[in-house]
Amino acid sequence: MVITGAIVAVYYNMLIAYAFYFMMASFVRMDDSVPWKYCDNDWNTPFCRRESFPDLESDAEVNSSMKLPVLWDVFYNKTCVSDLLNATTYADFTNGSSVAFDKFLAEYLERFPNSSASVNTLAWYEVKDYSGFDVCERQYTTPSEEYFERAVLGLQNSSGFDDLGDFSVKLVCSLALSWLLIFACVLKGIKTSGKVVYFSALFPYFVLTALLIKGLTLDGSEDGIDFYIVPEWHKLKNADVWGDAANQIFYSLGIGFGSQLTMASYNKFRNNCLHDAILVAFINCGTSVYAGFAIFSLLGHMAHVTGKEVEDVATSGPGLAFVAYPDGISRLSSSSVWGFLFFFMLITLGMDSQFMIVITAVRQEGSEYNDEDFPDWADAIGWASCSIPILVLFIVTLLQMRKFGWPGCIRPTSTWGPSLASDRTGRYASLLAGMEETETEGEAVHLSSSAIITSPHCDISMSPCKTTDNVNGYGACQNGNIYDVPSH
Repeated sequence: MVITGAIVAVYYNMLIAYAFYFMMASFVRMDDSVPWKYCDNDWNTPFCRRESFPDLESDAEVNSSMKLPVLWDVFYNKTCVSDLLNATTYADFTNGSSVAFDKFLAEYLERFPNSSASVNTLAWYEVKDYSGFDVCERQYTTPSEEYFERAVLGLQNSSGFDDLGDFSVKLVCSLALSWLLIFACVLKGIKTSGKVVYFSALFPYFVLTALLIKGLTLDGSEDGIDFYIVPEWHKLKNADVWGDAANQIFYSLGIGFGSQLTMASYNKFRNNCLHDAILVAFINCGTSVYAGFAIFSLLGHMAHVTGKEVEDVATSGPGLAFVAYPDGISRLSSSSVWGFLFFFMLITLGMDSQFMIVITAVRQEGSEYNDEDFPDWADAIGWASCSIPILVLFIVTLLQMRKFGWPGCIRPTSTWGPSLASDRTGRYASLLAGMEETETEGEAVHLSSSAIITSPHCDISMSPCKTTDNVNGYGACQNGNIYDVPSH
């Protein structure tokens, strides 16, 4: 438990450091909005979008003359659509024909038999359920997502797990500050940390309630709530779901970390431990459910803004706290004040956990039982069981440095878990895609049904869309030709 607690303490404190970074960023912008509110910052990409997608079906403000430019320039890459309807862009194009193109065009003409019409004459209701153009859909991100990934983490400066990227002085200072605060709070033992918990345990409910109320007023929040409360029973057959549930409850209740046992040791001898255990479990799980409504209302809005499904934006890990919640905060009035309060809340929550974990990891008292001390040889066995694994780790580190040098010793091998394509999923799957793009030297390869298109113009992941509003990332690209459906 001591070793596990020490490892978890390092992980938790890094999250607290992120929270310090966001809190200070909100504090210095107290007279203005939070820095992740708009898309006009140096770290933003052309695919940053804050405003919701226009409702092409019922929005009266989007008239019929605007629907087609909005359809092709906001939802789809018009150049990519053109390449789909051009036989010469297909990889198997030889002698004036392409089998893959003929197959795609046959399916297209079956769905849209009016082959003499321009693509731009297709109405939104005709195209929205057509999967043939899915490869050309534009993928957008929110300002909060780009702020965390690009401004804070600097992922754009790293090509993969073997590239550590630049050294962030701000994050190092935030991490040092978090460790100093933890040390100050546990310096005098349980009496000091116990008093701090009275505030840090109750304050989060106030902030969560405010975010829930705001989240329910945003467009798309109902989709997030439906995704949260409507069960998908077939997933109970998936072992990964049960593993994630066990991981969540172990972290949430602190089972196996020793913190519960450490805190229980300070109770009175006749304290009702069963009552405390049941109460803590119900309060903990109830708070998790309550917080879920707040966060999934915001995730539903993020999905609505970026044009993605809720399951595509509902990633696990720190992205929820540093992407979803900040996005909701940026839509509140006096967003910098709310940002400061929210991340101050995260710091207090993290420190709650850190108090117990750090005390468990570093607390050392004499080895005794019923007022009888253990013999020296028993203490020696205990210390050996703790120090030998650390010594082995140190020896292996020296051998790796001798064999691969520095920094080669810290670079992952090709068979290391996260380096395998099968293990690169979720939010960071794009890093693998970026590495593959460098191998193809800029040649974009797109799959549409059985069609394979190779064209330097069909790169929808990197081709920017010039919007009419750089702040909100809203508008339609008016550049480009009208692409007609070729005759067959």
